[in-house]
Amino acid sequence: MRRFFASIGLLGLGVASACSGDPPLSSSSGNVVGDAGSDVGQILDDAGGGEELDGGAVSDGGPLDLGDGGVDPEDAGGGTCNAQNRGTSPKTTSTCSTTTSVLTGGTLVAGTYDLAAVTVYQTNCTGFRTTEHAGRLVITAVNATSGAGAAEHSEFYKITGATFGYATLRNFDLTPTSKTKSPAVESTTCPKAQTVAVSYASFVDRLTTKQKLVIVRPFGGATARFEWVKVR
Repeated sequence: MRRFFASIGLLGLGVASACSGDPPLSSSSGNVVGDAGSDVGQILDDAGGGEELDGGAVSDGGPLDLGDGGVDPEDAGGGTCNAQNRGTSPKTTSTCSTTTSVLTGGTLVAGTYDLAAVTVYQTNCTGFRTTEHAGRLVITAVNATSGAGAAEHSEFYKITGATFGYATLRNFDLTPTSKTKSPAVESTTCPKAQTVAVSYASFVDRLTTKQKLVIVRPFGGATARFEWVKVR
């Protein structure tokens, strides 16, 4: 079944130093999505090779642990891994969902992507702490044999209402199963070596005709969906 899905979802990780010089993120209370499968929004098209389908209720999600001040304890660290500029990327506030997605994979497409949405999967969204994000992801090359994409990631985020936030610069390789299938392995090479299993979908949105990349990965002791939109 093809999914009618509202524009909620995606985030990359790997925290660097506190960054007070980044552009301010507008305060928002965020919104809680109780049944993402019933939301009327974007129609996900399999023309890009991948697809996003309803995944049912979250069976194990949370509570979200962002540590002190919004740092994800799993990815604390930092570095100057790349020179990507997120300054012109749009701002988005995370949402909470009690239903998941099933991501089928697809061919990774090189280019520059802006972070469009972040959704944290929880069994219960009561008391959910929202975070505000601005992010850029650049897939610099895709290996023709393995289908792996080399990525440079830049992101700024903070807990909603906080007066400061955190900046991250991270490089990683995203390697699909059998070249175009989900799940995939995300191997961070900078600022520190780290490997994590993720699910993903690469596809063209039928309504906007824009290339999208959705990645579901661990975040703060829970699991989150990060949605990236190709801008060039």
